[in-house]
Amino acid sequence: MLKVLGLAAIFIMIILFEVPSLVKNEEWKELTVFSLLLFIGLVLSIAGMMGFNFSQFYN
Repeated sequence: MLKVLGLAAIFIMIILFEVPSLVKNEEWKELTVFSLLLFIGLVLSIAGMMGFNFSQFYN
């Protein structure tokens, strides 16, 4: 559980670094794509940490 919290902290730091400039420059499409890709990355990272076997998709 502590690993997941650490991973979430890293993703929060990425958000705090990237999102303010996207909002300031009113880059809404880029913000949408960034958010979607970041969410997918977070879900896949957590799944990998929890032991999900991704090899079944590419064998």
